[in-house]
Amino acid sequence: MGIKMVIGFMITRRPLGRLPHFPFFAAVFGLLTVSCEKVPLLAPSTSSITLTATATALPLNGTTDLIAQVLEQAGTPPHSGTHVIFTTTLGSVQPPEAETDLSGRVVVKFLAGTASGTATI
Repeated sequence: MGIKMVIGFMITRRPLGRLPHFPFFAAVFGLLTVSCEKVPLLAPSTSSITLTATATALPLNGTTDLIAQVLEQAGTPPHSGTHVIFTTTLGSVQPPEAETDLSGRVVVKFLAGTASGTATI
C-alpha cells in the first residue's frame, strides 16, 4: 500500500527575547501533528489480470494455488503492493485480498469446500 502523509504545523513570528528588532520564526511544536494513512494502490483500469491455477479439477475440500499476473496496458507490472481482491462463486480464496510483488504477481490459495460444481473466480 502507498502511504499518504498528512503533516500540519504552524509558524509564528515573534521577537527574540531582549532583541525585539530581530524577529525570528519559531515553529510552534505544540501544534505539530503528523499522521500516516494507508492508501491502497490500484492498477489503472486498462490493466489486465491473467489468472492460472495449478490444478483445474479438485476433490471436495481440495486446494490449489491461484496465480494472478497483473500487467498495465504497456505490458509492465503495476507498482509493488497493488491491491488485488478475489471473489468466487463456490469455495473460498485465502486470503481474499492480497498485494502484488515486484513482478505484478499474487499467489493465493483456492479452497474447494464441500459443495461440488464449477467455481467462477
